[in-house]
Amino acid sequence: VEIFYSSDPQPPDSSAPSHPDPGPSDPSPSGPSTSTPDPSAPSPSAPSPSAPGPSALSPTTGGKIIVHPTSHDMVRWSLLFYCCLAHPSVMFRREAALDAGGYSSTEAPHAEDYALWLRMAGLSIPKEGRLCNLGDVLLRLRKHDSNVSTANRQVQIESTKEASFSAAKRLLRGQVPESALRSEAILALQSPMKATACDQLADAMQLLLALKDLAIFKPQGPSTVAQPSSAVADDAKGRAGELATLAISRFQGDSESMRVWRMWLNSEGSSESGKDQHQGLRTLFAALRT
Repeated sequence: VEIFYSSDPQPPDSSAPSHPDPGPSDPSPSGPSTSTPDPSAPSPSAPSPSAPGPSALSPTTGGKIIVHPTSHDMVRWSLLFYCCLAHPSVMFRREAALDAGGYSSTEAPHAEDYALWLRMAGLSIPKEGRLCNLGDVLLRLRKHDSNVSTANRQVQIESTKEASFSAAKRLLRGQVPESALRSEAILALQSPMKATACDQLADAMQLLLALKDLAIFKPQGPSTVAQPSSAVADDAKGRAGELATLAISRFQGDSESMRVWRMWLNSEGSSESGKDQHQGLRTLFAALRT
């Protein structure tokens, strides 16, 4: 996707195509982002997904580059944090969309596409299609003040939050204490810098580690059933590190910051790769605590 910005609602030249606004697909991902195409992206011979779209936003003058995940596993995981499918670029099977409930203007006003992707991915309802992004630049997207998403930005933000919060609560109910499934914790999970108290980061860490271990994010097959996909595990590790770092830097001395670090240290130490660093991290944590 080629994205550029203009103060004029008209294209700067007659050759520039006009496209619908992407709604909540407006590229503003939260948390760690992928800088290169996912190596597990489907090949032409792989089973075709229900909804594919391009993965990258590349600039003209004043533009910026954002790379979306390409594989089904990472698209489904990332949808819990932001809308990683650019709406104007998506093609899907009509039957798959209708089977997931289709677009609904009442469910998520000005975020109808995002709500549909959550359903098609099996995150907000017990169904699952396969979604991916292509690694090619196939869409030129123009942003200006007359875009529908710009004019209705606040409504769109609230609708996107409600849809993602509902999906997270559905997936995690029964997996974590009900007290952790509060909106403030889910918001801190998606946008850690928006946390206003350390207990929100602590609950967000608990939600993140529980999400990573859900069966829906694990590859199928007897040899890998105990582990999430490597891309999901790596992304979760980066997000956990961000929560831990933020807790100790912004809320140093708060007892909840120690809880965040303990959860992070335990999750790192539970893997073979983390055992070598585990003792050193515990020493650092003890020093920071004193």
